[in-house]
Amino acid sequence: MKRQVEQAGRAFSQLARRVLAKSYDDLTQLDDLRNDDDSPPTLGGSSTWKSKSLDDDINLDPAEQERLVEEFNKMHSAQFAGFTAAVDGTETKVRRGYELPEEGQSKGPRENEYSVKKKQPSICWTVIVLLNGIIVKLSKATWNHNDQAQWNSEQMRDLFVPKKMGVFGDSAYTFNPKGLLADGAPEILGARPVARPNKKARAGGAHMSPQDKSSNLDLSRSRVVVENVYAQLKHWSVLAHLPVKGSDDYKKAFMDLLLDFLVPLKNRQIKASPLRKADWLHPSQRSQDP
Repeated sequence: MKRQVEQAGRAFSQLARRVLAKSYDDLTQLDDLRNDDDSPPTLGGSSTWKSKSLDDDINLDPAEQERLVEEFNKMHSAQFAGFTAAVDGTETKVRRGYELPEEGQSKGPRENEYSVKKKQPSICWTVIVLLNGIIVKLSKATWNHNDQAQWNSEQMRDLFVPKKMGVFGDSAYTFNPKGLLADGAPEILGARPVARPNKKARAGGAHMSPQDKSSNLDLSRSRVVVENVYAQLKHWSVLAHLPVKGSDDYKKAFMDLLLDFLVPLKNRQIKASPLRKADWLHPSQRSQDP
């Protein structure tokens, strides 16, 4: 494993130089990314460029939490008071790997790389973002294609305990599992869409109430910010399709290096130009004056 990580590190350094050289014109306004001689940043060697981790840029102390709740309460309806963040997982396509075939069989894709949802080999990762787009949590890359499993293994729930901030998610998430609460874990503020009645229930006359439809619309308007962040991150094509070959360990190590490097860069761009400004108002809170 150590050898795989070292090999991934060397290959990543070469790729990072290309990524930054290509995108440097878009980053020159961020003074803390420049070298002293104003040349494009590089990894290794004599470069003076220093990478900051995501945690270095994030402050969620109690006073900041209160400020965020007050600011973001204007961005959704009153039923979601206190909600400040959204979570979602995504997938990065990888080059198809192969497992050793059993006798008499042909080679096939490694089972743990294959995404049933995307119908392609891919590696997964998760972010939690504030409702203005700023990323506050980044997971490690994983071959587990289950969003809830990533949420659990990365202990992302802890970010909202005992804090009063709430988090939006899609139907893949269960924020307050009964078993966890029965074991004494505190309840957190979490919301996901109200499920549509299944086909059998609809045949029996069941349907979503207007209130549920309205709630889902409000939730979607807020949660979409995490999708917007992923779209921006994947402007770097290496986060849409990982261009490396190798073992699962090698690909995972390479992906972790890539995420630890590029996500803080994107975060500082979003901080400079938030996806939603502080004065953005939910339609229900906008003035009705002609």
